[in-house]
Amino acid sequence: MKALLSLIRVFLFPIIVINIFGDIVSGIWLGFAGQWWALKYGIVSLIVSSFVLPIFLLPSLPFSMLGNHFEGRGLKFVSMFFYFMSSFYVVCLITAWCTGVLHYFLSKVGPSPIVPTLLWSYGIATGPWAYIAQKEGADSTGSCVGLVFASLGYLFMIAMVLFFTTSLVSLLLAMGTVMALGLLFQFKLAISMDKTVDV
Repeated sequence: MKALLSLIRVFLFPIIVINIFGDIVSGIWLGFAGQWWALKYGIVSLIVSSFVLPIFLLPSLPFSMLGNHFEGRGLKFVSMFFYFMSSFYVVCLITAWCTGVLHYFLSKVGPSPIVPTLLWSYGIATGPWAYIAQKEGADSTGSCVGLVFASLGYLFMIAMVLFFTTSLVSLLLAMGTVMALGLLFQFKLAISMDKTVDV
């Protein structure tokens, strides 16, 4: 737990910098390179996904509601199971979305400069989740943790693309592994906070 927390702190500053400047720098770079397709698809995707992805999140709500129900009855183990299922669904959705975005941009990149295209796709992939987390507020620990690990996972996939030969399956496995670690971290954190409240 402590090792994972330290690792997150190490990567947190680069993530913040990339989130702030990545879209601006990559957008200008792609504009000068004449890659208007990437800018066009990116902007449309950001607008559409901000409305569509929350709809795809709806199937996780029944699990959360059941978790709340059983927690209210004092059945913590049962409630944690349903909370886990809700979070697991969200993790699968984030994994599929981020891997799909990267795969799409890689399939279109052609002779385009790959670094700005990858940076631009990072903003497209993580932007909607940042928007959703912002709407839920700073108290939503799960959304914040999910966003951090989604960012880490996407940056890891970018590194794989730049330095290794990759396939869609390897990218999906890499993103899924990072998100699974995020899910475990989230629940370890939730259990620790629950114990603190009980004391």
